[in-house]
This record gives sequence, structure tokens and C-alpha cells, in this order.
Amino acid sequence: MARLRSPWLFVAVWIGLIFLTSNGLVTVAQLSQAVAWISGGRVPAEGFKQFWLQIWWFVVKGWHVAEFAALFLLLRLGFKKSIWPPIGIAALLALTDEVHQTYIPGRGGRLSDVCLDVVGILSAAYLAEHGSKLNRGQKVLFALALIGLIYDFAMFPFGQLSFGSASQTGL
Repeated sequence: MARLRSPWLFVAVWIGLIFLTSNGLVTVAQLSQAVAWISGGRVPAEGFKQFWLQIWWFVVKGWHVAEFAALFLLLRLGFKKSIWPPIGIAALLALTDEVHQTYIPGRGGRLSDVCLDVVGILSAAYLAEHGSKLNRGQKVLFALALIGLIYDFAMFPFGQLSFGSASQTGL
């Protein structure tokens, strides 16, 4: 297997994908209609909407954790000697992404989302450095704590950013 010589292209592509996903807004109605259409009507739009309203926090806010955990891991490939530059760069990009969202119509930025991104970064950093030393019970507790943090930041958002002209709407 060929060894990855330069991770920077992957880092750049991943950062681009993060900012691209921040540029859009899909409403619950649009998502429900898309699921109904894709399923050929086997999943009714209203039924999916009710389901989505129960689980959105895990999918949407969990994505914050996952996308910035992945960014940290990609950055870590480029910084072999220290864990701190990838943590700092990823955290700075998390903040700039939320500021960027304040300029997107229908979107907004929140410090609580930056915190979720940092949770992903620090979780990936911890697991990359110490994960192999954890036993099964510790891994389960880690996962439950992570889910709890995602839930808390989703249900109790804070720190509305107001740099751009966009307004926060919906989920």
C-alpha cells in the first residue's frame, strides 16, 4: 500500500467541503419531500418530518463533531511532531465557519456550534493519542459522554453571532 506523502490536498478538499455544506440550507419540509420522493412514497413526507423532528439534533449537531474530528485527523497527518497545531488550526476554522454562516441567507452562526466542533477536535485528538489504551467500558462511557454533549449543545444553544446579515432560522 502506498504511503500518503502529502495530506495537504486532502486537508484542502475537506475544508472546502466543510465550507460548501455551510453555504446551504435545507428545510425540514424540503428534506421530508425528498425522502418521500426517493422512497417512492413508501416513507410519507409527514411521517418522516415527525421522525426528523425527534432525531435532528443527533444528525445535524453530530455532523459538527464528525466533520471537525475528521479535519483534525487530516491535519494531524501533516503535523507529525506536535498535536497542538492541528488542534489550533481546526478550532480556528470552526470559528471562521460559523462566522461565514452569518453571511448566508437563512443561516446563522453560534458559539455553541463552535464548541461542538471543538468537542469533535478534542475527542479525535484524545482518541488518536490514547484510544488504544481504553477498555470497552471506557469507550462506551466516552461515547455516551459525547452523545450527552451533542444533546446539550443542540438543546441549549448559545452565543448567536451577528457578523453578517443572515438570520438564524429553524434547525
